[in-house]
Amino acid sequence: MIDLISRTSVGDWKYVAEGGSTIVFSYDGHPYPVLTGKVLRLRKIALKTSDVSAPAAALPVGNFDDPTIAFQQTVIHRLVPEDFLPQLHVVKVDKEWLRLLAEVVEPSRPEARRVVDRIDLDMETAVLADNLIGGSDLAVEIKPKWGFLPCPDHLSSATRPIKTRTCRFCMHAHLKGAAEEDVPSNFCPLDLYSGDEHRVGLALRALWDAWVRTDGGINNLRVFAKGRILKPSSDVALLGSLLTSTATPNLALDELRAQFVEALLPTLLATPVFHLLSFRQRTLDPLDIEGLAALWARIYAHDQSSAPLAFGEHAVEPTLEEWASFVDAYLARCQAYAGSHKGGPVAQHTELRYYCLAYLLSATFKDCSIILRFGSAGQVDERAHKGQQNASPLAAQAEVKIIDLDIKSIKRLTKWEKTDKEIVDAYVRVEAPRTCVDALAGVHVA
Repeated sequence: MIDLISRTSVGDWKYVAEGGSTIVFSYDGHPYPVLTGKVLRLRKIALKTSDVSAPAAALPVGNFDDPTIAFQQTVIHRLVPEDFLPQLHVVKVDKEWLRLLAEVVEPSRPEARRVVDRIDLDMETAVLADNLIGGSDLAVEIKPKWGFLPCPDHLSSATRPIKTRTCRFCMHAHLKGAAEEDVPSNFCPLDLYSGDEHRVGLALRALWDAWVRTDGGINNLRVFAKGRILKPSSDVALLGSLLTSTATPNLALDELRAQFVEALLPTLLATPVFHLLSFRQRTLDPLDIEGLAALWARIYAHDQSSAPLAFGEHAVEPTLEEWASFVDAYLARCQAYAGSHKGGPVAQHTELRYYCLAYLLSATFKDCSIILRFGSAGQVDERAHKGQQNASPLAAQAEVKIIDLDIKSIKRLTKWEKTDKEIVDAYVRVEAPRTCVDALAGVHVA
């Protein structure tokens, strides 16, 4: 285990970004083989311990094993090819060093984050990972979200026509759009997942438009150049120099949009990552949260050993050993049913536990991000020879990695069910509902 971090200056670590459970810093100190080109991921804790959006409790995996590493090795590595995952290493961290870093970084954190959580100062380990946004000319982060329509078998007659027509993201965007401006309302994830050039282009243009409108404020699309996050209002020239030939005059944002889409399309159409994510999400969530809650209610309504429990009540966080057994069972079911879900679940506690863990893991895949890393083209782009004036200086294909595959807390089941009801209740009043096309239904991933 690397025991070096606490000997570096906190000034060597630059704030990059943060999500619901972790905060990320990039190393910017003197060249050092172990640290150069790396980022440090630190766990966060909620300021209020009752916050159900907090990450799952640490898995009992030893004094210095990080739960993120343990979950990756035990669960994620069995479900995602290694080529699509960043390299992760456990490192020791000192409490006093963490306190100093937290003090320095606090002014750089978004206000919305500062009021809900902070760096966990009691942790003894952290995660050192490849810096996927640094060291390349251009890096693009996309959060693709839900890539499937639910199976109708376990939906109520009231929700079935709604949920099987409009995808979860589009319905949720409608609900949030009235109050939030950073929602890419024209973006449908199923377009991005489709593998169809026209539809993927539509998705990219919708993400770009929302990125411009919010000045980079959406979390579904982030653009980086040499490790620095770009904003449309201030970095048009830099982005233009990356997307077009150096001889081309600065382009307007609308023209840059076409170059952006052209640069990303070949990789997004070629990568198997979207098929994989959609398959994992779909097969880990065969019941929908609605069907899962109904199964819970059926079991506890007839359980004579205890009083009926509300959905998610007293649910215990899974151990690492339980996760390992779950993956065995899940992979066996995938092989037996070729990715489809036949019939209904058996009303047994063991079956309920399986579907609860499956839904947690599905949520992990629904909330992950992908990073596209573009290097400089090693030779003159072929498009330049074909007379295209704005040939990109970037390599034609980008490296693709999946990030933020973190464990979710089982305490969030209740909140997820409540949110699902709010989304559907709001969308049922839409006069012209959106029709989302699930092109990957029935597609099996080995």
